[in-house]
Amino acid sequence: MLIKPIQARSFNSPWPEANNQRNIELTELSSWMRQMAAQIMLATENTFS
Repeated sequence: MLIKPIQARSFNSPWPEANNQRNIELTELSSWMRQMAAQIMLATENTFS
């Protein structure tokens, strides 16, 4: 699971930079998931059409 190390690193540290880093990583993770979902949807469209 990808989310646990991100949460552990940010919650263990009191500095706001850790929260910024976590936000950046979550943004990258969500954009990667959107890319994967788009590729899967394209693949299923090509398969079933």
